[in-house]
Amino acid sequence: MRLNPDEDVWNYLKNVGMKNLCCQGLDHLKTELRKAKEQLRHKTQIIKSFFREVGLV
Repeated sequence: MRLNPDEDVWNYLKNVGMKNLCCQGLDHLKTELRKAKEQLRHKTQIIKSFFREVGLV
């Protein structure tokens, strides 16, 4: 069981938001991470589920 919702955020970004992404370098990685975070920001039900999963909601 995970204890922190941030673990779910990073897991989501790694396995969904940035899945199959191959970056050319650190600048490219930073750009793609910002895009993925911005897209996740608008998925409120997914974010709420991260808190439910650890028993905070």
